This record gives sequence, structure tokens and C-alpha cells, in this order.
Amino acid sequence: MSMMSFFVDSTCAPSATEIEEAQLALQRSAEDLLHIESTIASLLAEVEVQPEKQRTVQSRISPVRFLPTEILQRIFKACLPDDTYVKPSLQSAPLLLCQICRCWREVAEATSELWSSIATSNVYFDRDSYPAMVTRWLAASHNRPLAVDLSFFKPRHYSVLAVFRPHLALIHDLSIHGECLYIKSFMTDVSPVLKRLFLDVWSTHTSFLPDSPLSHSSATTGVTHLILRAQHTRLVILPTTFPQMTHLALCKAEEINLRKILVDFPGLVELKIGLYARGGQSTRLLPPASHAPLIMHHALEILRIDLSRIVVRSGTTLHLASIFDSLSLPSLRELAFTLSPRDDPSVEVWLPDSVKTLFGRSSCSAKQLLYRNFKPPLHMDVLCEQLNSVGVALRVDNGTLHPFSSWY
Repeated sequence: MSMMSFFVDSTCAPSATEIEEAQLALQRSAEDLLHIESTIASLLAEVEVQPEKQRTVQSRISPVRFLPTEILQRIFKACLPDDTYVKPSLQSAPLLLCQICRCWREVAEATSELWSSIATSNVYFDRDSYPAMVTRWLAASHNRPLAVDLSFFKPRHYSVLAVFRPHLALIHDLSIHGECLYIKSFMTDVSPVLKRLFLDVWSTHTSFLPDSPLSHSSATTGVTHLILRAQHTRLVILPTTFPQMTHLALCKAEEINLRKILVDFPGLVELKIGLYARGGQSTRLLPPASHAPLIMHHALEILRIDLSRIVVRSGTTLHLASIFDSLSLPSLRELAFTLSPRDDPSVEVWLPDSVKTLFGRSSCSAKQLLYRNFKPPLHMDVLCEQLNSVGVALRVDNGTLHPFSSWY
């Protein structure tokens, strides 16, 4: 037997199972190949469409992209949210503008006005990217005066101060909320360029007393607009701490001595006080001592008083009447009372003769007496005519006037 014959005879033919498995493998490979070819065809078709989409988008963007930088900057400024403090968001300007194209990003980052206001959110303080974002935001302000809103509710939130420290000398408008101790510590570092200050104190243990860091801080000597909102905290406001103050709002204080405020701050132009109640205790409006001398304040033009239901029922009307009787405000042009919308006592209850006397001491030619959320008097026309005869316009309407809403 030859060698070839030996190999032919000794080779085993493939079984039917092996042939079937080979055929299935070839079939699967063919299907995979068809799927790949279909995917490639789909991608090629999409690639062919993209240039047309690009041309369409560019046709819409191009007229704006090639506007002069000065025009783009004016448009960008108009895109800012209508808020005193801008809250960073990828869904709104200025961060949104930086995502359109490289040209817009460069123009936005070079426009310092877009970055001169910021409201921090303590919700994001713990995120590693948040301090870096705030740092870039402040750097883009290019040493412009800053308006800043800060919140300190937990010890770890105070670490955000490190981000603002290089810019403290630029803050002219500061709104700060949180625990008293953190606020005091921050205020010792703020620069005297500060003009507007809103202190929202969340503390039941510590007060802003004359020996507090706030009282000794030189940062407050230039403040002209001051808002104090404190929960269960007695506030002492020293004229040496705020010698330039012209606008003052007080809310949630344990007691308010209106006469003392006017004596301490002769340059005060606008005063807003909130007489509220909490836990059965209402703000005490200190009446003048018996036979107290008449106090004349030449600068005050606007006096606004917010009232709660409990305060209305606590006899505050008599205290206000006695205070008004002891004041002479030659520049007074507006006196406003605002009540919670759910309460609606009649105007007659809050229109004592003392209000007319107070206006009678004003030399302004146009004066306004405003009541919000009060019931109109039964004889509105008659009352309006009586007040018009002494130069006072009476207005009764709805809509709250928050003591912190109109200065910023």
C-alpha cells in the first residue's frame, strides 16, 4: 500500500453535527456583517446630514456672532436675571452665555459687569466643583465692586470665606444669613467700602450688643442702607457704628424705640419697621415717656410700618399715636401701614388724629398716606376730601409691601 492511500483511508469524514455547526457559524457571521454594514451606512448618512445642519445653525448664529463686542456686551447684560444677587446656573446668564461658542465665552468672561453679583447656595458648598466655580466667577469680575449674598448655617459652610477673602475689599453690597457667631467673624474682615448691608441673624443665644465685633468693626462706618432681621435677638444699633446711615429697616426685633432711632440717626431718610409676633410675644414698640419733649427730625421722608394680626390687637395703635404726637417730621412725604393679607381691619382704626397731626407738621407740598390690606372706610370720598384739604393723598389697596423689598 502506498503512503497516499494510507492517509486517504485513515482520514475520517466530518460528521453531520459538525457540518451543521459550521453552517450556523457562517450564518451568524453573515448576519453580523450585515448589521455592521447597516450601521456604517446609517452613520455615513448621518455624517452627510450634519454639514447641512451645521450650515443651518450657523446661518442663525452668524449675524449675532459677528456683532461688535460692545453690542454683544450690552445684549449679554440685558440677559442677566432681574435679581439683586445673581445665582449661578447653567440655565441662565452669565454661565449659559459661555456655553454657546468660544467667541461668546470670551466676550462674556471679559464683561466684568456680568460677574459683579453672586448669590451663593449652601446646598452646593460640599461639592468639590462649587468653590472652583465661585473662584472663577469672582476672578471674571475684574475688581469691580461686588454684590454678594452669603449663607452660614453649618460650620463647614464657613470655609467658603476662603474663596471670598481675596475680594473682601470689593464688597459694597452684602446680604448675609446664618448663625450670629459666623456673621460676627465674617464682618470683622469686610472692608469699609461696604454701603448696603442686610443681616439675617439665626440665633437664639447671642446678641449684637455694643461689645460685639460688629459694633467695633470699621467695615460698617460707610454703610448707608442697613437691614436687620433677627429671630429672638435684641439688637442694639450704635450711631458710631453706622454714622452714615440714611436707610434703615428693622424686623423681628424684640423691641423698637422709634424716638431713640431718630435721635441717634439724624440723617435717616427712610425708616421701615416690622411689628411682628412670634410664640405669643409681639415686638414691643416703646412709647415715649410722659411729658417727653417734641423730637424734630429734619431728614426723614418715608416711614413704613408692617403689622401682624396679633400686633394689631395688642394696643399698638395707642403707642403709635403717642409716638406720632411726640414727633415733628418736616420732610415727611409718605406714611404707609401694611397688614398681613388675611387681616382686614378698617382704616378708621388706624387713622387716629395723631396721623393727621404728624402730617400737619410736614412742610412737603405732596404727601401720601398709604394703607395696604385694610378695609376701605365707609365714607371713602369724604375722608379723601378731608385729607386733601391738608395736602395728604389717601390710598387704600391690596398687595404686601415687604420691608426689605425696595432698596435693592
